[in-house]
Amino acid sequence: IPGIMSTSPSRRRSSARVAAAKEAASPSAGDEQIVVSGAGLVGSLLAIVLAKAGHRVKIIERRGDSRTGVALGGRSINLALSERGLRTLREAGVAEDIIAVGVPMQARMMHFKDGSMVEQPYGKPGQHLLSVPRQHLNERLLDAAEALPGVEVEFEAKTESVDVQHASISYVDKNSAHKQVSGRLVIGADGVFSAVRQAMQRTDRFSFNQMYLPHGYKELCIPPLDQIPGGHKLDGARDGFAMKPDCLHIWPR
Repeated sequence: IPGIMSTSPSRRRSSARVAAAKEAASPSAGDEQIVVSGAGLVGSLLAIVLAKAGHRVKIIERRGDSRTGVALGGRSINLALSERGLRTLREAGVAEDIIAVGVPMQARMMHFKDGSMVEQPYGKPGQHLLSVPRQHLNERLLDAAEALPGVEVEFEAKTESVDVQHASISYVDKNSAHKQVSGRLVIGADGVFSAVRQAMQRTDRFSFNQMYLPHGYKELCIPPLDQIPGGHKLDGARDGFAMKPDCLHIWPR
């Protein structure tokens, strides 16, 4: 469909997204802006890539700006970054800041019902994933995007409709004013309930498939041993932790 793109929420395809954005950002596009719906991890990273390719970028985001304390709440576990993800962040110029707050994870530790544990390494000795807070990563990407010339981010902008044929979005801003923004491209990076994707679904011969995971999760916060009355440490625990600190601990049930 001319003028409309939509991204997948899977972080496994982050490198492909960047490559696609670089291809979309051809120098022949002129000064016409590119509109990105969604200021999450994908939208903010896309803005950086497009701006570095010389394009003006307008991002509209339904939620508030978490950096000012007005973001809508949500449940999310930490992200596990591989070298592929870090390479992308280096291109964006935020890798060192993220590495500084990240926690290396050498392996996945599986806890079974009978009390036994199995450690499953993520790679060869010395290799690890990096556990990072999603919100911190998103905020640093937003900082990097807004520091580039030609990038504008508008928060608390609720999409009303998307014009697929003319690459434009009608929305209501934080002051309840009705506005419209258009550009050479509209890129949908607005998550699982994407307004851009919903508009594309109403076009002719558009294929769509949605699957739900059959399970959920609970995230546990287990404090250091000295904060657990009568607590005891599990195998591999050190440095005052109740469990081995450089693992992602999972209790499959």
